[in-house]
Amino acid sequence: MPEAGELPICGIQFRTVSLVVQDVRMNQTPYFRRRVLQQRPYIKLEWCEQAVRDPEYAEIQLDGRIRHWRYIDELGKHLRVVTLGDGETLHNAFPDRGFKPK
Repeated sequence: MPEAGELPICGIQFRTVSLVVQDVRMNQTPYFRRRVLQQRPYIKLEWCEQAVRDPEYAEIQLDGRIRHWRYIDELGKHLRVVTLGDGETLHNAFPDRGFKPK
């Protein structure tokens, strides 16, 4: 009979292993780290991640970068987050006072 944590598979016993996955943050350009976060310290990374992962609206710029918008209750306005063409690397973020859903 296998002990706790062991599973018999085809007559061979393998130990189960628990993995802890750390909180993985999105990639950031040097511009985002050095300029955006310093000039706008009120912007939270979690807001940026929300805007990218579940945007209300998104569009591709002519240079291939992607704009993502999401309304942030805590901010009281839409946050525009610009990623590189991969859609995952944060490049810019700011409250977009002029955003109008299309």
